[in-house]
Amino acid sequence: MFNNKVNVYLVVGLFAFMLGSSFFHELGHASACKHFGVRHGGIGFGLYLNFPVLYTDVTEVWKLDRTQRCVVNLAGVYFQSYWLIILLSVFLLTGNDIVRYLILVMNLGFVMTLNPFFKFDGY
Repeated sequence: MFNNKVNVYLVVGLFAFMLGSSFFHELGHASACKHFGVRHGGIGFGLYLNFPVLYTDVTEVWKLDRTQRCVVNLAGVYFQSYWLIILLSVFLLTGNDIVRYLILVMNLGFVMTLNPFFKFDGY
C-alpha cells in the first residue's frame, strides 16, 4: 500500500524520471546499432497517437539479419532494465514509496513498449 500523498512535485518528478528513462531506452537502441556496425540516426521527440514519444532513427537496421534486428529492438528495454534493477535494490533497502512509484511507472512503460498491439517501439 502506498503511504505518500500525491502532490505536484511527485507528478513532475515522475514525469522527469519517465523522460530520463525513455532517453536511456533510446540510447539502448542506438548503442545496439553501433555494436552491429550500422549507423543510427538522431534521437528525437514526436507524437504518436497523441502520446509524446522519444525515438531513435534505426532505419539502417534493415541491413542486418533478423536476429540482429531483434537485438536492436529489445536493446531499449534491456538498457532500462538496469535502472529497474537499481530501483528494486533501493526499494528493498529503504521501502521508500516514491521508489515504488518509479518502479510502477517503469513497469507500465515496459508493458506499453512490449505490447504487440501498439507500435510504440517501432515493431
